[in-house]
Amino acid sequence: MGQRFSKTSCVHIRIRTHRLLIFIRPTAPSAPKLTKTQDFFIMNKPKYNPEMQLSENFRLKEFIESPTAERLGIDNRPDWEAVINLRNLCREVLQPLRDHEGKPIHINSGYRCPELNEAVHGVGDSQHLRGEAADIHLPDVETGRRWYKYIVDNLDFDQMLFEYRRTGVRWLHLSCRRDRTHNRHMAIPNFPAR
Repeated sequence: MGQRFSKTSCVHIRIRTHRLLIFIRPTAPSAPKLTKTQDFFIMNKPKYNPEMQLSENFRLKEFIESPTAERLGIDNRPDWEAVINLRNLCREVLQPLRDHEGKPIHINSGYRCPELNEAVHGVGDSQHLRGEAADIHLPDVETGRRWYKYIVDNLDFDQMLFEYRRTGVRWLHLSCRRDRTHNRHMAIPNFPAR
């Protein structure tokens, strides 16, 4: 680890971790500080592992597995930024919902690489592309309404859509941004899927 001081006393630290060179520079005093957990997770980029725990009850593989990707031979591995976004989605929305319900929550669709997003006819600027969104399975309409109300009343989220198809299939689309000031808290109770 090397240090050098510039004329303005700015410290440059070089750390070599998992073939990644990271430069750390002091931030402005008004910038929010990272917690030790956030700092460790961001700075110590683990080797890509689908079994990576994003929160107590959610693993990365739940957000990247896709029958469509498998069928079409699409590599749906997310970049590191998307993994961090998925972790935020789990910790801010999905894990609190799971804790409240006391039951598993099943992910229908999480991260989508551009090729997979196109294959499933996702919108071009979908938050799934950045790992900021997931669609969760609803066992029934009553459960969906209960989860919808809990999230609106208690959690910080960007977008929640109670989506459905004419066939009767229903799911909740949930998204959350890391920068909480950009979370719109947009909730639409009956949003027809394309």
